Formats: sequence, structure tokens, C-alpha cells
Amino acid sequence: MNRSLVRMAALAAAALAACSSSNGGSSGTTTLIMTATPSSVVANGKNTVLLHVEGATKAPIVIRTTRGSFGGNPSAQVDALAGDFTLTTCDTSVDASCGGSFNIIATDADNNAGHASLKFGTLAGCPTNCALDAACAGVACTTTGGAAGTCSASPAACVPAVCTSTETTETSCMDGIDNDCNGLVDGADTACEGKQCKTDATWTWKSGACTQATTGFAISVVPARTRLPADGLATTTVLVTVKNGTGPASGVPVTLTASAGGVAPASKNTAADGTASFVFTAPATAALATLTATATPASGTPATLTTTITMPALGSLELGSMTYNVMGVKGSAYQEQNQLVVSALDDQGAPYPDGLLVKFDHVSTGGSALSLTLPPAGCTALTPCSIVSTPAASPLGKPDSAGLASVWLSSGTLAGPYQVVASATAGGVTRNITIPTLFAIGAKASGLDFGIDCSPRNVAALAETNCSTSFVDATITCLARIKDRFGNLLGREVPVLFRSEASGYGHVQTTPSFDPTAPAASQATLGSAVDIFRTHLDGLPKNVDPQAGEPFVLHALDGCSDPATPANHNPRDGVVTIIAIADGEESFVDVNGNGDYDGPASPALAGTTYFAAGEPFVDLGEPFIDANDNGAWDPGEWFYDVNGNGQHDGPDGKWNAQTKIWTQTVVVYTGFAAGELAAGGGKFLGTRWVDTGFAGACTPTLPASDFVVHANRAAVAAVVADPTATPPVVGVPAILAKPAETIPRVAVASDLNLNFLATSTTYAAAVDAPGKVSANYLGAKGYADLLGFQYRYWPCNGTTCANECYLPGACAMQPSVTNFSCGVAAGVNITGGSEPDGANTVEWMPFTTYPVYNGSHITTREWSLSGTNVAWP
Repeated sequence: MNRSLVRMAALAAAALAACSSSNGGSSGTTTLIMTATPSSVVANGKNTVLLHVEGATKAPIVIRTTRGSFGGNPSAQVDALAGDFTLTTCDTSVDASCGGSFNIIATDADNNAGHASLKFGTLAGCPTNCALDAACAGVACTTTGGAAGTCSASPAACVPAVCTSTETTETSCMDGIDNDCNGLVDGADTACEGKQCKTDATWTWKSGACTQATTGFAISVVPARTRLPADGLATTTVLVTVKNGTGPASGVPVTLTASAGGVAPASKNTAADGTASFVFTAPATAALATLTATATPASGTPATLTTTITMPALGSLELGSMTYNVMGVKGSAYQEQNQLVVSALDDQGAPYPDGLLVKFDHVSTGGSALSLTLPPAGCTALTPCSIVSTPAASPLGKPDSAGLASVWLSSGTLAGPYQVVASATAGGVTRNITIPTLFAIGAKASGLDFGIDCSPRNVAALAETNCSTSFVDATITCLARIKDRFGNLLGREVPVLFRSEASGYGHVQTTPSFDPTAPAASQATLGSAVDIFRTHLDGLPKNVDPQAGEPFVLHALDGCSDPATPANHNPRDGVVTIIAIADGEESFVDVNGNGDYDGPASPALAGTTYFAAGEPFVDLGEPFIDANDNGAWDPGEWFYDVNGNGQHDGPDGKWNAQTKIWTQTVVVYTGFAAGELAAGGGKFLGTRWVDTGFAGACTPTLPASDFVVHANRAAVAAVVADPTATPPVVGVPAILAKPAETIPRVAVASDLNLNFLATSTTYAAAVDAPGKVSANYLGAKGYADLLGFQYRYWPCNGTTCANECYLPGACAMQPSVTNFSCGVAAGVNITGGSEPDGANTVEWMPFTTYPVYNGSHITTREWSLSGTNVAWP
């Protein structure tokens, strides 16, 4: 039988995803080191950042970004323990949410992680600094003289724009325009000296400063921020500068008042540089606050100047962005961290001012959690996550100039929908948004619950062969289903490679991706891959020696051995192993429920019986086809050379977080019904008639003896009304009338290897004409698709096998083929006829129909049982 553990040997490198170096695993406690050069850059869609990652314990390294791309992709991978990645920026001129600070994450195959903080800037700084970035070239700028210009690339400088003169000499000194094209605007031009600089005629240009005439003070009032959240908490500094002529005016008392909100202190004297700094606190209501600064000289009229700060009403919260709408569950290393961004808008639809506190709430699913930074804080279903993004907590929690607030959502262990609600309050108004439902899926295949099933299980592929190739044109459909370590069906594409001991196979198949837009009922195939095997013109299972307790016979009835030296035939000669292989992690039993594999001497197992050997796990060697069913690779058996070293490598004694996982099942190739196969001692197995005292189809029996049944006696055809009456009715013969005698026999049917016949076989018992006896067949006309033996494929720790690996340390998967049925066995009652007619023949007829190229054939096999039907004495 060619069926081994269904482990394969060379899966065609391109067939499955990389990760073929698969030794060793860790609990993901190492922090990867990542550097970014530069860490701040203008995001113009062209600039790049070089990211260097090192410190991995196991390849590959995968890096992911929420902004920009790696060659057009959100992630990149290098099969090494260190590597460089080039990130191309997004374009803030196209997508305003592209700008700001964010984290970029790298993970390795041992689930170690690291991140670097980047800042994508806009071109807003170019007008005053053309050297900010090469991307500034061509951006409008302001020259040192205040004139309009354009940034040049090399040298980086603001080149004045072509000017059209409207005045010979600057006379319009309040319009912010270089009217005489000399490169100087308003007060910077000496022609404006003494001319009016504000609508208030008492203010004139003096030495380039707008000066109040009666005091000689030049005063300015500049708030650091002109827009604040209307939350009663936000603050900004307000700098009042007083000059006396061209120099600072120190020691001048300055007061600052506000029409809304508060100012502290109420007054102070200017410092040596002529400045006085105040703090303005926003009101809790929407307002336009007018701030009035008054500088009072020792004598003369005080100089005053006003400015405004806006506290807009909160209009709405909208979804800014989410990195993924589908996440992988914890431990999958697939989109486990998701940055959610909310956009706050004022009542005019403009971005809300910085500093608004945005609260994010989330009910945990399997340990999913919110956090402002990575890694996340703890969060349970009973203790919902409630995160407030504040500037003090993290730059990630502070809305940027686009009115954005962000939070990180980390997945839990359960697949399913996640929901996050964001809310904020300003001006006495609360707005909230339920972020569109996103989903977590099983994303990393585990050897746990990796199963395969095939249909049909019994195929009549041996009905026509040339002893090396089958001419039966049958197909076998096999389905493999994969889950992750938590039992979630895989929701991402994973290549699955199928191989068979005998029949041909198709291409590499792939499990489907989860579709968040489709109903659950339409996604019943998640985690599943299907392949089709064909028997026509493909090989046959290998003949193997019988194992202990397995029935066998010697014959040459298949024409494949010399009758003088008949071959051994046993049920496992028809067994074919089929395996499925995928990339994933070896299965383990999470005895402490922390979601991770804990190895020998892990502190997480301290004080338990698992401390020394680690949590139980199934140790997989390279896939192979175990043709002799001994659970071990033997020379000549096919194997998949995962590491390419030219030899089969068995289990390595370590739990592997990334390897080739595989599973197997069996089908049975059967032929036509073959009868009275010599089993020694004059006894037989196979298709035959058996007398009463039958001990099972796998027990050799002598040929069935002839039957003798007695017909009814004509003289007593009409007998007593009550045959049980005592004494009999007067005048009735002493012999009581009885039905014809019934003789029980057993009919058995199997193929040449003592296997259960294919499901296309029909069974019947019939009397040859013109016989008078009747044959009542007590079995079924046909039987279900049965292997005809018990097959198990389960983990064993030493000699202890169970449906789960539960002892400390490693288990190995072992196949088991036992409890052979040797075919169908059914009773046949042979009953005498109404009249004696002498010799009768009863036929036992198993007929097997099987497909061949462009048609079908049927094997007709009949086994006769002879006897007589005579009168009673």
C-alpha cells in the first residue's frame, strides 16, 4: 500500500510560500532595532526614507507601513536577520491625512517586533525656507525683503518672482505688495518711512516697525495658535512685543484682556527684549475671543492692539482612515496592529483645532485592545478599552493640523467583527462616530486541526490494470481544511500542496481570502482547499508485507505474479495515502492559556509538570509518503526535501513557529470480487459461501456444504385448524403441517486483497431456473463508501497515542490501519419449494461497475451453491 503518512517530498519551490528554513521558535520577546534616515521628510510622493532593521532571531523580516509604500505595496519582506527597506512617501497634496507622525512596524518569524517613528511633513514650510527639502523647488515663497518669489532647486533659495511695477516709488505701504519692484514690501522699503501702517492714522512706519505716534511704541500681539478647541482646557501662549523706535522697550507694563476665555497673568512688565508672555485658556463654549493688549508708557497715551482667537463649534467626527479593514488574530504576524484615525471637523467643515480630546471605546474580543502606543495595554471583554488620545500621552494621540486623532487597535485570539466608537466634546456639544466594522481572521496556519478528507474513499482502480498502471478512469476529490492555533478558520490565502501515493494530482490549491463585504453564509469554504486526483493511467499502491493481525492470502489471480510463486495479498496492498502540505506552525497544547507556545524552562510554566520539557507539541519532520506504514521514513519512500540538503530530515525536537505543516488520510483501491482465495489448511478467504457457525469474513473457512431442504408434503397441504391443539382434532393425521424447511448460509464478498468492494458494487442472491427453492438475501443491495478497515492518524508520545498530544514534550504523528472487515458478509436463507424437484443452484452475485476511458465496464462474478429440494420422508 502506498499510503504512508501522506508526507511529500519536493513540493516544487514555487508552489508554496517561502519560509522553508523552519527551525527554532521563540515567544516573541526580542525587540527589533529599526532606524529611519531621515526620520522627518516632506511627503510629496517622491521622497524616500531608508529603513534599516536588525536584531531578528529568525527570518524572514516583514515590515509594514500605514503611509507611503514599498514599491507600491504596504509591506515588504527580506529573508535575512537584518535588512534595508526603501519607503516612498505618500503625497500630502493629494491626501491631507498622509501628513503627520506615525509608527512603522517590523516583525520577524519568531513574532519579535520593533518600530520607528516617522514624520511626514507638508510643503507648508517652504515659503519661508526653500532649503527645507528638495521638494520645495517650484513652491511659492517670500524673500527676505518680503517679496513674493519661487523656491529654486540649486541653490536652495527664494528667487523673486517677475515683478510688474505699479509705482515708481513705494507709496502704498499697507497692502503687502512690492509696488515698485525693488524687492522690498511696505515698511521694509525706506520710502514708507513715516507713512501710515494701520487704518488708525496714529500708527506709522518707523525704522521698518509699525509705531504708535503718541507713545513711540511699536506693539504686536501674536498668539501661538489662532484656533483652539472649545473645551475649557486648551491653552496657547500670547506674545506681546513692545518696541520703542528700533529697540525693545523693557519694563513697560502690559495688560492683556479677552472677551471670552481667560488670560493669565492679567498684566506683566516687558522683559529686556521687550516681550511679555501670557497664557490664554479657551472657554468651554464656541466663541471668537478678542484679545486686547495695552502697553502703558510712563507718560503719554497707552498703546493698544487687538487680535482674535477662534474656538469653533464641533461639527462632526468622521473616519479619517484605518490601516486595515481585515486583521489577523494575535500571534499570526499578519496585520495584528491597526491604526485607526478619526477626523474632527468644525461646524464649517474645516479641520478642528489641535488638542481636542478624542475618546476611543472598544469591547475586547479574545483580548483585542486599544492603545496609544505599541505594545497595547491589557483589555478584556469584561473590562472594555477606553482610551483618550491626549497630547501629553503620546504624539499619536494628538490631532495634527488636519484635525486627526489616532489610536492603535491590536487583535485578540478570536476571529470575528471588531467595533470601535470614538467620541469628543467641545462647546458643550458631544459628537461620536462608530468606526465601520472591521474583522479579525485566522491568518497563520497551525498543525492543530489541519485535516484532510477524500471522496470517494473506495475506488475500483484495481479492476483493470497492467500491473503497474490503472485503466480505471475515476476521480477522487480531496478537501483540506486549516485553522490557526486558536481554532479560527484561515481567512487569508494560503497555498496548499496535495500529493498522493498513487493517483495523479492537480495544481497547488489556495485557501480563499475572507471578504468583509460578503455574508458569512457565502464563506463556508474559509480555510479550505480542494484538489482532484485521477486514477486513469496512474500508478498503483505498493504491495507490502502483512502487519501483525492482518489477514492475507497467496495467489496470482491478478496476473501480476507467477502462479508457481504466488504473491502475498493483504488489505493494505490497496491502501493509498494522500497528504496535504502548507506553510505554518507546528501545533501545540496551550496548557496555561496564554496564547503562546512555552518551551522548556519557560517561566510561564514554573511549578508545573511541563516546566522541564515544555508544552506538548507535535514535532513534524519533512513530509514523506510512508509506503510501508511504519510511521518512519525509509529509503526509497518519497519525501519533500524542505531544506534542500538531499536527505530526509525527521523531527528536530523543537517547536517550530514557521515550517511545512502536513497531514494525511487514506483511500483504498479495490478490484472485482475474487472468490475462494486459499488461506492454508484447506480453508479460504475472499468471496465465498460459508456454513453456519460463521466467525467473521476475516476468518478462513472451509467450503460451504451442499444444502438439503424438504418440500411440503402434498398429503398435508390442508391441515389442522389449530396445530397447537392437544390432542389433535379427530380424523387429522398425526403429522402436523409445517412450512418448508429453511437452511441458513452466509455469503461473503471481497476483492483480491480481501478489501471491501467499491460502492458501485451491487449484491444479490438468486436461484437458477427452474429451481423450486427460494433464496432470501438478508444483506443490502449496495453499501456506503467504506474503507473496510479502521484508519487512525494521531499523535503519539512514545507508546502513548491519543487524539491529543497531552504529555510534556514532543509527539509524533503516526498512522494506524487495523480492524479489517475483509469485505461484505450477509446471511442468505434457502427455503424448500412447494414441490420436490431435486437439484437446485443458488448464485451469490456481487457486480462491480467502474468507469473506463469514454465508457464503463462491469465485472460479473457469480458463486454457486448447490443442493437438493426433496419431499419429507
